[in-house]
Amino acid sequence: MTDRQLLELIVQKVTGIESTITDLESNVTELNSKVSNLDSRFTSLESKVSNLDSRFTSIELTVSNLDRKVSSMETKISNILSQQAEHTAMIKALIHASEVQKAETEGIKMELAKLIGEQAAMREERQSSFKALADMYGQHEFELAKLRKKSV
Repeated sequence: MTDRQLLELIVQKVTGIESTITDLESNVTELNSKVSNLDSRFTSLESKVSNLDSRFTSIELTVSNLDRKVSSMETKISNILSQQAEHTAMIKALIHASEVQKAETEGIKMELAKLIGEQAAMREERQSSFKALADMYGQHEFELAKLRKKSV
């Protein structure tokens, strides 16, 4: 091979290498663009994960608050049930006292009816006695009047 041919071959090879380098530069630029795009997407993903973490923390706080409220409600319900049991016992005691009072009132009514009956019987007996005494008094007056007439 001659020097010229050799030189043309070298130029050809250098041109091929330049073309390959240009292709490689283009590929590197494309890769840089893709890496930049991936970096941007990763940053966006990190932001979304951070947002999710923040929302999860907020949910945890809400659940914690709900737990406290449920615990408070359970305490209140327990107190209400205790008061309800006390009120039930008091109502039962009042019902019993009312029944006892009703029975006593019925007993008093019966006793009063008995006393009224006895009083009526005594009144009749007294009226009978007064009538008998009045009759006796009238009889005695009549007898005395007769005796006075005889002695005069």
